Amino acid sequence: MRRLPLTAFRLSVLVTLCLAGGYYWLGQTPLLRNSETKLLDLRAQVRGIQQPDVPIALVLIDDKSIAELGRWPWSRRLLAQAVQTLHRAGAKVIAFDLLLSEAEHDPARDALHTLRTAVAAQHLPHAESVLQALDQTLAHLDEAATPDGVFATALHAVPNTLLAYAFELGEPTTVREPPPSISAAAYRAVKRTGNAPPVLPFHVAQLLVPVAPLAQAAQTLGHVTIALDSDGTPRYDYPVVAYHDTYYPSFPVQALRLYLGLTLEEVQVRFGEGIQLGALFIPTDEANRLLIQYYGPAGTFPSYSFVDVLQHRFPATAFRDTIVLIGANATGLSDHFVTPFSLVFPGVERHATVIANMLRGEVLRHREALAVLDLGTIAVLGLTLGWLGSALPWSWGMLLTLGIGLGYLGVNLLAYLHFGLWLNLLFPCLTIVGNYGAITSYQFLTEARQRRMLRHAFQYYLHPAIVEQVSQHPERLTLGGEERELTVLFSDIRNFSTLAETLTPAQLVQLLNEYFTAMTHAVFAEDGLLDKYIGDAVMAVYGAPLTTSEHAYHACQTAFRMLDALTTCQVNWHTRGLSEIRIGIGINSGPMVVGNMGSAMHFAYTVIGDEVNLGSRLEGTTKEYGVSIIISETTWHYVHDRLAARELDIIRVKGKAHPTRIFELLAPLPLTPPHTQLLHHFTAGLQAYRAQRWDTAIHCFQEALHAVPHDPPSQLYLRRCQVFQHTPPPTDWDGVYSMLTK
Repeated sequence: MRRLPLTAFRLSVLVTLCLAGGYYWLGQTPLLRNSETKLLDLRAQVRGIQQPDVPIALVLIDDKSIAELGRWPWSRRLLAQAVQTLHRAGAKVIAFDLLLSEAEHDPARDALHTLRTAVAAQHLPHAESVLQALDQTLAHLDEAATPDGVFATALHAVPNTLLAYAFELGEPTTVREPPPSISAAAYRAVKRTGNAPPVLPFHVAQLLVPVAPLAQAAQTLGHVTIALDSDGTPRYDYPVVAYHDTYYPSFPVQALRLYLGLTLEEVQVRFGEGIQLGALFIPTDEANRLLIQYYGPAGTFPSYSFVDVLQHRFPATAFRDTIVLIGANATGLSDHFVTPFSLVFPGVERHATVIANMLRGEVLRHREALAVLDLGTIAVLGLTLGWLGSALPWSWGMLLTLGIGLGYLGVNLLAYLHFGLWLNLLFPCLTIVGNYGAITSYQFLTEARQRRMLRHAFQYYLHPAIVEQVSQHPERLTLGGEERELTVLFSDIRNFSTLAETLTPAQLVQLLNEYFTAMTHAVFAEDGLLDKYIGDAVMAVYGAPLTTSEHAYHACQTAFRMLDALTTCQVNWHTRGLSEIRIGIGINSGPMVVGNMGSAMHFAYTVIGDEVNLGSRLEGTTKEYGVSIIISETTWHYVHDRLAARELDIIRVKGKAHPTRIFELLAPLPLTPPHTQLLHHFTAGLQAYRAQRWDTAIHCFQEALHAVPHDPPSQLYLRRCQVFQHTPPPTDWDGVYSMLTK
């Protein structure tokens, strides 16, 4: 039997068949399903945060409420008070996302019963009169309403109140009869397709219901049972759950039903299709699940603290004609979930999201019938790429692949945004990438393989831009350099020796590795060349090897990134008990020699020159002035139209005869009002200082400190002026400060 020769098109067909088979047989495995659900989350993030215009408000049992009202659980008298307040505020539905499954005990009554038992057991003299007094007190307490009774009365007196109950998932062993309050909340109208039993996502073992007085007092109840998706996200809501041969609605369905003013007889379950709420139809999948469309992170819906509701600290129209959901959001108390927009999303806000989805008709749809469309998409994409890609040059093939890929991404996103369809994105993308990779691998190329090997060999030693240049032009690996206008940045840890004495060698190495990693990311983020690490210092160059006219600006932006990255590291170090560290950064621009420096056996791509040395000196100068970033006058000329800085001084650094004007880099423009005032007063003070008007200078620096307290340069000049008031400088004093050390 003659073997067919392998061609690029046949290889593409083989890849397409493999991916189609993988979609059909492996698409629901945890790894692949989780990957696709993450891509679904990405589509939500691309859509962006939305503010749904729906009549829903949240009342949260949060940390603020616990701080004012005391530790949870509170007396249900407070819940009753909240119901009455919300009803007076015009709430249309009041729903409690709380499992009130245990009766509230009265501590005073329990304590008196215990005391009476103890007194009776002791047989003390005159105990009979004490027992009579205790009995009278207990009788008086028994006549008073219990907290549960007060809450039940409030629930019964207010229309459209809803309580939560939960199902325990698992295989049922002995199924107990549901209490009447639960049975009364069941669906009345169900519609089946054929004689087969409906497909439901899970089995229910037992019930967790509110205490009887509360369950009977509320107008209805809804279940809050959640089953997490394979990636730990509550991606679905379950509007239909079967228990004891009866079907029960979810908490959001019941809340929406009450809001629409519908009876249970006006709600119909269509198994495998959806829920009909009057004129509103809510689509579900074949397993009667509702796919949730999240709008944003926690706080997307209007929220109010429980204690603010009790104290009437809310706008008059906050709850008028709204569905009010009351739930927990306090630390260690509430249930939180992962969503596309948040790692900590309150369960009560999840219910609000489901209600908004149903009310706005924005439920996502993902049914088994869409698998045919997904498979067809995989086949069309694979065969198109195989046919055209194998006949085109690699450059045109790459453009074709990019165009088809972007086109499908657009179609998939359009289906999601405008039609609420969840079409598979993972396997079509794998088809595009897999086919392009297969065709390119078949057509190309020993040369490409050699270049990858060269890049791999040098990636740990050189900047990625240099690696690319070397891979394209190996002949440039020779000694030599050229003079160019560049910017150099030096950063150094303050008091590193003292810090090192407080750490073990292992701790010191770990801290330095984390520090250098953060600083290196900051350099690379601004296209800088990481020249070297010098002890605990970092040296970076901008404008080489790739030429750019904004080298000074990129260096200054790197300095800001370094300080931000250090702040992030400090939080981690603080939790591990490590000391806080500070850094100083010096930046200078000017002509420097850049190139491969070293010997014929070993060399490095670096910069040298007098301007490089000045950059290092400026870093050391930060200690003298107590600031984080000092730049030279040349650098300031490059960035003065985009960044804010203040002139610090004219100094003469060690090793240079001519003085240098230095500036503290403050922030991107515009400045905040306090820093604007600081800059104004400091500049005026510096002018007065150089004119030897000490009283005026002192006043200006004091005003600067009033704008920004503890400003180190203002404090430094204040001390200098006070010294010069008593010991004036020589007559030939030119205002230049000589740095005796680095």
